[in-house]
Amino acid sequence: MNSTIVSSGNTYRLYDSAVKTHEVLPVGTYQIDFSPLSGYSLNRIDDLKVGDEHVYGDHPRLVKRVLRTYRTGSRSLGLLMSGEKGMGKSLMLRMTAEETQRELGLPVIIVKKNSPGIAEFIDTIAEAIVVFDEFEK
Repeated sequence: MNSTIVSSGNTYRLYDSAVKTHEVLPVGTYQIDFSPLSGYSLNRIDDLKVGDEHVYGDHPRLVKRVLRTYRTGSRSLGLLMSGEKGMGKSLMLRMTAEETQRELGLPVIIVKKNSPGIAEFIDTIAEAIVVFDEFEK
Protein backbone atom coordinates (compact mmCIF):
# COMPACT_ATOMS: atom_id res chain seq x y z
CA MET A 1 0.00 0.00 0.00
CA ASN A 2 1.36 3.41 -0.97
CA SER A 3 1.23 6.22 1.53
CA THR A 4 0.89 9.94 0.99
CA ILE A 5 3.42 11.76 3.13
CA VAL A 6 2.43 15.22 4.33
CA SER A 7 4.93 17.43 6.13
CA SER A 8 4.34 20.53 8.19
CA GLY A 9 7.52 22.00 9.60
CA ASN A 10 9.48 19.11 11.04
CA THR A 11 6.42 16.87 11.41
CA TYR A 12 5.69 14.20 8.80
CA ARG A 13 2.43 12.26 8.72
CA LEU A 14 1.63 9.24 6.59
CA TYR A 15 -1.85 8.81 5.16
CA ASP A 16 -3.44 6.09 3.07
CA SER A 17 -4.53 6.49 -0.55
CA ALA A 18 -7.81 8.18 0.47
CA VAL A 19 -5.93 11.45 1.11
CA LYS A 20 -6.67 14.25 -1.36
CA THR A 21 -5.04 17.66 -1.50
CA HIS A 22 -6.75 20.91 -2.50
CA GLU A 23 -5.40 24.33 -3.37
CA VAL A 24 -8.54 25.95 -1.93
CA LEU A 25 -11.25 24.66 0.35
CA PRO A 26 -13.96 23.05 -1.81
CA VAL A 27 -17.42 24.60 -1.78
CA GLY A 28 -19.40 23.03 1.03
CA THR A 29 -20.28 23.56 4.66
CA TYR A 30 -17.77 22.81 7.40
CA GLN A 31 -17.69 22.98 11.18
CA ILE A 32 -14.53 23.97 13.02
CA ASP A 33 -13.41 21.44 15.60
CA PHE A 34 -10.56 21.85 18.06
CA SER A 35 -8.58 19.27 20.00
CA PRO A 36 -5.82 20.30 22.40
CA LEU A 37 -3.81 17.31 21.13
CA SER A 38 -4.18 17.70 17.36
CA GLY A 39 -5.28 21.33 16.93
CA TYR A 40 -7.89 22.59 14.51
CA SER A 41 -9.75 20.72 11.82
CA LEU A 42 -12.68 21.31 9.51
CA ASN A 43 -15.36 18.63 9.38
CA ARG A 44 -17.70 18.54 6.38
CA ILE A 45 -21.36 18.72 7.42
CA ASP A 46 -24.64 18.98 5.52
CA ASP A 47 -25.06 22.23 3.60
CA LEU A 48 -27.33 24.88 5.04
CA LYS A 49 -30.36 24.86 2.76
CA VAL A 50 -33.80 26.36 2.64
CA GLY A 51 -36.37 23.60 2.75
CA ASP A 52 -39.86 23.83 1.37
CA GLU A 53 -40.84 26.40 3.99
CA HIS A 54 -42.52 29.60 2.89
CA VAL A 55 -40.33 32.71 3.03
CA TYR A 56 -42.09 35.78 4.43
CA GLY A 57 -40.85 39.34 4.53
CA ASP A 58 -37.79 40.90 2.95
CA HIS A 59 -35.43 37.93 3.23
CA PRO A 60 -34.84 37.46 -0.53
CA ARG A 61 -34.17 41.18 -1.00
CA LEU A 62 -31.83 41.26 1.99
CA VAL A 63 -29.87 38.23 0.71
CA LYS A 64 -29.41 39.94 -2.68
CA ARG A 65 -28.26 43.08 -0.87
CA VAL A 66 -25.69 41.11 1.16
CA LEU A 67 -24.31 39.45 -1.99
CA ARG A 68 -24.21 42.76 -3.88
CA THR A 69 -22.40 44.46 -0.99
CA TYR A 70 -19.90 41.58 -0.82
CA ARG A 71 -19.21 41.70 -4.57
CA THR A 72 -18.65 45.47 -4.63
CA GLY A 73 -16.65 45.71 -1.41
CA SER A 74 -12.90 45.52 -1.11
CA ARG A 75 -12.72 44.24 2.45
CA SER A 76 -14.39 41.76 4.74
CA LEU A 77 -18.12 42.01 5.20
CA GLY A 78 -19.78 41.36 8.54
CA LEU A 79 -23.44 40.64 9.07
CA LEU A 80 -24.96 40.50 12.55
CA MET A 81 -28.35 38.89 12.93
CA SER A 82 -30.04 39.37 16.29
CA GLY A 83 -33.55 39.54 17.60
CA GLU A 84 -36.33 37.58 19.19
CA LYS A 85 -36.85 33.90 18.58
CA GLY A 86 -38.95 33.23 15.47
CA MET A 87 -37.92 36.35 13.55
CA GLY A 88 -36.28 34.35 10.78
CA LYS A 89 -32.58 34.66 11.64
CA SER A 90 -31.87 30.99 10.93
CA LEU A 91 -33.84 31.11 7.69
CA MET A 92 -31.92 34.22 6.62
CA LEU A 93 -28.65 32.47 7.43
CA ARG A 94 -29.61 29.38 5.42
CA MET A 95 -30.72 31.53 2.47
CA THR A 96 -27.50 33.55 2.55
CA ALA A 97 -25.31 30.44 2.82
CA GLU A 98 -27.11 28.68 -0.02
CA GLU A 99 -26.92 31.68 -2.36
CA THR A 100 -23.30 32.39 -1.45
CA GLN A 101 -22.27 28.85 -2.33
CA ARG A 102 -24.31 28.86 -5.55
CA GLU A 103 -23.46 32.35 -6.82
CA LEU A 104 -19.99 33.01 -5.39
CA GLY A 105 -18.64 29.47 -5.01
CA LEU A 106 -17.53 30.07 -1.43
CA PRO A 107 -17.44 27.52 1.39
CA VAL A 108 -19.35 28.13 4.61
CA ILE A 109 -17.53 27.67 7.93
CA ILE A 110 -19.56 27.20 11.13
CA VAL A 111 -17.95 28.23 14.43
CA LYS A 112 -19.85 26.99 17.47
CA LYS A 113 -17.37 27.65 20.29
CA ASN A 114 -14.34 29.71 21.16
CA SER A 115 -10.95 28.09 21.53
CA PRO A 116 -7.35 29.32 21.77
CA GLY A 117 -6.07 30.74 18.49
CA ILE A 118 -9.35 30.44 16.61
CA ALA A 119 -8.97 33.84 14.90
CA GLU A 120 -5.57 32.86 13.56
CA PHE A 121 -6.95 29.54 12.29
CA ILE A 122 -9.84 31.28 10.52
CA ASP A 123 -7.33 33.66 8.88
CA THR A 124 -5.61 30.67 7.24
CA ILE A 125 -8.78 29.46 5.49
CA ALA A 126 -8.77 32.14 2.76
CA GLU A 127 -12.06 33.35 1.31
CA ALA A 128 -15.14 31.86 2.97
CA ILE A 129 -18.35 32.72 4.76
CA VAL A 130 -17.77 32.34 8.50
CA VAL A 131 -20.82 31.88 10.71
CA PHE A 132 -20.53 32.31 14.47
CA ASP A 133 -23.56 30.29 15.53
CA GLU A 134 -24.77 30.88 19.09
CA PHE A 135 -21.13 31.77 19.80
CA GLU A 136 -21.88 33.66 23.01
CA LYS A 137 -23.28 30.53 24.64
